[in-house]
Amino acid sequence: MESNQLWAFVEDELILGRSSGIYNESLFISGEDKLVKVLRLGKIAMFFKTSDGEYGVIKQESSGWNQASISGSENLRELDYLFDSFNKNIRNGLFKVPNFLPANTSSN
Repeated sequence: MESNQLWAFVEDELILGRSSGIYNESLFISGEDKLVKVLRLGKIAMFFKTSDGEYGVIKQESSGWNQASISGSENLRELDYLFDSFNKNIRNGLFKVPNFLPANTSSN
């Protein structure tokens, strides 16, 4: 790989890590295709919101990309605030997001 290609790759990765936004996407959720709003937070997380107010997370697993619903009143409140802020182009400040990482199941 030439050094120019390497630097282009590095720059692309840095841009992806810094950029966040809301996009309209079609996802296969609960056995059907749905048009949803997808909120991408850099390379950290992707959340979705359906037209009927269901929230979820999109995460990569060994079998590929999967969607999982998110519940709990505090999680839904955090995501509602996050999506509302991004819709209003408010992208500065502290935002809490639900913890979607799996619990550590190893016993030491």
